[in-house]
Amino acid sequence: MRYFRIMFIVSLMIALSSCSLKTLSSEATKQEQEQVKQKILSLLEKEYNQSFKMLKFNYEYKYHYDISFLFIVGKRYGVYNIEIKSENNPAVVIKLKLEDSFDEKNSALVFFKERRLKNVYCSSFGNYWKIHKNDKNNKQLEKNIKYCDSIGQKGQYNNPYTR
Repeated sequence: MRYFRIMFIVSLMIALSSCSLKTLSSEATKQEQEQVKQKILSLLEKEYNQSFKMLKFNYEYKYHYDISFLFIVGKRYGVYNIEIKSENNPAVVIKLKLEDSFDEKNSALVFFKERRLKNVYCSSFGNYWKIHKNDKNNKQLEKNIKYCDSIGQKGQYNNPYTR
């Protein structure tokens, strides 16, 4: 019984000492959120030469927990959930989830610009293509296929996930 108590106390001490909470970024102000919204729209318009419309924009600043055996890490940062539609092309609805999880300001924008901007349009078209790929005389479908193929991004919409 004594051995059990000692093991229980040691386990409890390890569990309690292995929890940590970190703040990775400060909460974005309303003005900063508006700047992110406008910057994303302008980046998309500049990259794809067409206008876009913001359908949904949500910003949440909270703790996100990583849990493993006897170890819990809470990280506090903001997450942008964004839904954007191409005004010229209703087949393209872009859904973005950007994490502002670094100390530097606008880390979500930097990540979007460097890693997602070049392929977000054609990968978002993949959802439409999956449903309508066998349609006959679908001008939206043909227009998007032609555009994505012309910029070398056929693999963004025609891949194992959309077949």
